[in-house]
Amino acid sequence: NYNKSRLYFWGCLTTVPVAFCMPLLPRLASHDDMTVWLLLLASLLWKNVSLTLAFTAVCCQISESVSASQVASVNGLAQSVAALSRAFGPACGGLLWSVFLLANHVEGNFVIVCIVMLLCIVINQQLPDPLLK
Repeated sequence: NYNKSRLYFWGCLTTVPVAFCMPLLPRLASHDDMTVWLLLLASLLWKNVSLTLAFTAVCCQISESVSASQVASVNGLAQSVAALSRAFGPACGGLLWSVFLLANHVEGNFVIVCIVMLLCIVINQQLPDPLLK
């Protein structure tokens, strides 16, 4: 039984291992450049497919969360929040990257991303299923 919450769960959960493996890729650079590029391409494809699944599931959850007369308002609000996160997300990510780079712990940035994703999974699992209303 795959409802939207389950699709979101699997979309985010399958992204976590890729985020944990990203800091290991530069360590492979000294061995073989072609291997590093292939692993980078594979991990980016995996991440993008997984996050597309999660994003689509959330869009469906948002659309089903209100009555038909309110869908446009809720979608507008959701798109505004998404635009705001796309505006501030890179700045926050760059700040985290700089802090962890100065501390000589580049993997810390990826750990924070994984923690946030796992927290989002927990929050999403608490949402009621609109079909049960």
